[in-house]
Amino acid sequence: MNVGLIPAKWAHQNPDSEAIVDSMTGRRITFAELDSDVRKLANALIGLGLQKGDRVGILSMNSIEYCTLYFACGRVGLIAQPVNWRLSPPELKKIVDNGKPRAFITQGQYAQVTAELAEAVDCIEHWFQYGDGGDGSYERLVEGATDEEPPGASSIGGEDPLFILYTGGTTGESKGALHSHESVQAMMLNQTVAERIVPSDVYLLTGQMFHIPVVLAINYLAHGCPLVLMNFEAELALELIARERVSAFLGVTTMLNWMMAVPGFDNYDLSSLRNIQYGGGPMPSRVIEEALDKFPCTLIQGYGQTEGAGMTFLSQEDHLRAVRDGYHPERLRSCGREGSLTSLRVVDDEGVDVPADGKTTGQIIVKSKANMLGYFGNPELTAETIRDGWMWTGDVAAMDAERYVYIVDRAKDMIISGGENIYSAQVEEAIGRHPAVLESAVIRYSYDGRLEDGRMSADGFLNLRRVDVLAPRNDHVLRPVNDVDVALCIHRSDITCPHPPVANRLCGQFWVPEIPKHVGLRLHNYLTRCFPVSGNVHSLVINNPQRGKGSLPAARPEPFRVVAISDSSKMILLREERHASTLGLSIALDQGAGKLVQCFLDDPRGHRATPILNIAQAREVIVVEAGYGHHPVEHRGDPQEG
Repeated sequence: MNVGLIPAKWAHQNPDSEAIVDSMTGRRITFAELDSDVRKLANALIGLGLQKGDRVGILSMNSIEYCTLYFACGRVGLIAQPVNWRLSPPELKKIVDNGKPRAFITQGQYAQVTAELAEAVDCIEHWFQYGDGGDGSYERLVEGATDEEPPGASSIGGEDPLFILYTGGTTGESKGALHSHESVQAMMLNQTVAERIVPSDVYLLTGQMFHIPVVLAINYLAHGCPLVLMNFEAELALELIARERVSAFLGVTTMLNWMMAVPGFDNYDLSSLRNIQYGGGPMPSRVIEEALDKFPCTLIQGYGQTEGAGMTFLSQEDHLRAVRDGYHPERLRSCGREGSLTSLRVVDDEGVDVPADGKTTGQIIVKSKANMLGYFGNPELTAETIRDGWMWTGDVAAMDAERYVYIVDRAKDMIISGGENIYSAQVEEAIGRHPAVLESAVIRYSYDGRLEDGRMSADGFLNLRRVDVLAPRNDHVLRPVNDVDVALCIHRSDITCPHPPVANRLCGQFWVPEIPKHVGLRLHNYLTRCFPVSGNVHSLVINNPQRGKGSLPAARPEPFRVVAISDSSKMILLREERHASTLGLSIALDQGAGKLVQCFLDDPRGHRATPILNIAQAREVIVVEAGYGHHPVEHRGDPQEG
C-alpha cells in the first residue's frame, strides 16, 4: 500500500469529514481538501523535475502543509526529509549534507535561517516558503499545479523509502533513520492494536512532525479520525482537549507533569479523553498513579526508537490492575510486552539470549517489519546496528518469564561501582518516590577515585561515580536531599543496589529548576550527562526556565539555570544579550587555565547544544560556588577574564 494514498481513501468515503485542525492558525480542512492539496503538491514537485527517490526537505513547526508534504512525497515516490526547526544553521547543514534534498520547503518564520543555509549548501535546487513571513512561493507553486491524480501512485509502496527521520541525538550525533511505506504501516498496525483506535477518535498531536510522532498522526488519519495540531504548551493542550473533544494523545512524563501542574487543572472538561499513551523513557510509578487519578481515561506505555516505534506496549489493563488492584505493581516499571508485529529478545554481547528471570540483563534486539531500512548514507553503522535481520537497540533490559521487559539503562550509560552494575532507571525510580522530587536523572560520571584527603575510594579503580540531578516539585523548597533520605527511598522501593549512596563527594546530588529535555521533552541524556571533554575541561549545561503557559515555576529569578555540573565545586552562568530571552547556554571551562574555552547555545526545551562563534558578546559571567544547605555566593567578572 502507498501511504500517500490515505487521504484519497477518505476523500472518497467521507469527503466532508474534518481531517486536520491547525490550532496555531485556526485553519480547518476536510479530507477532500487535504487530498486535493496532496495531489497539487505532488504534481508540482514532479513538475520541477524531481524523480522517484529524490529527497524533499522541510523546516517547519507542525502545520497542515507539513502533513500535505508527507502524503505528497509518498504518493509519487519522493522521500520526505523533515528537519528539526530548533537546530542552528551549522547543524541544519549537517543534516542537509546527509540527505541532499533537491527541493526545500520552509515556514516563513525561518526565512533568515533558510537564507544562511542556502549560502552553505549547493545540493538544493528549489526553495519555497509558506505562511506568515514567507515570500508566498509555496502557495504559488501549489496554486499553479494540476489537481489530477499523479501517475504511478499505485505502483509505489512496500520497501520504497518514504521518509528520513533524524534521531534526537540524546546520546550524541543525530542519525537519519530511513523508513519505508511498509515499515510505517507496520508501526501503524502495532499502534492500532495497542491503542485500540476507533473511528470516533479525535487525536491531539503534541509531538513534532519531524520525529516519530508523525506516525501516530498518519495512523489516526488512516482511520478517518480528525487530527488536531499544536506546538506543545501545557495549558493550551488542556484547552484543546476540552474544545475539540480530544480522545487520545501522546504525552511523555514531562508533558503530563506540566499539564497536571496547570493552575485550575480540575476546571478543564477532559471527559472526552479515552486513552493517553506515554513513552520516551520510564515514568515513575508515582506519576502514573497521579495521572490515572487526575485524567479520566486509561494509560498505555509504548517503547520504541526513531529506528522503529511500537516495539513493546504496557497495556491499559496492566496499568489498572497494578494501580487499583495491586496486581504485579512492579510491572509499572516495565515497558510491557512486544507489539503485534514484533519479535524481541534480550541477549548478551555474543547474541545469546539471557535467562528470562526478570533479573539478568542484556541488550534488546528487535526483528520487525516496523524497523528502519537503515541509516541513510551510513552503511557501516547500519551493518553494525542490523545484524541477521535483528536491530540492536543499545538499550539494556531484563525480561521476565511472561515476557515483560524492564529497561534499566542505555548500554553506554550503565554505571559500574565496586564491580557491580548499577542501573540508572532503578535508582531514578527510587528517588522519584521522595515527595520533594518531580523528576530525576541519574548519570554516570568519571572521577579519579580520590577522596578529599587524597585516599583512593573503593570505586576509584573503576573511574566511575553516580551523580543525581533532581528537579523539585513546585510545592517544595529547593534543597538537597540528604543521603539518608535517598538511601531510604532505595530501600523502600525494593530495588537491588550494591550499596546506598555515600558522601556527597562521591555521589553528588544537584537540585535544579528543570532537567534538560530532548526536543520531544524526554530527559536528555546527552545534555544531562556530566562528562570530561578532555583533560581538565568539563561540560556545564545551563537552561532558561522561562517556558510557555502552564510550565512549572522557576525557583529563583535568574535568566539562566545550571542543570548539570562537573565535579568542580563551581557552577558557571553566562548571560548573552542577543539570546537572553529564548536560549540557555552551555560552557566548557578549562579549570587549569581558568578560561572559557567553548560556549554553546541551548534551546529551552533542551535540544543538543550548538556552538556560539562569538563569546565576546557575553555581557557578564557569574560564578556560583556550589553549596549544600545554604545559598550560593555569587562572584561577577568580565567575560574576557573567564
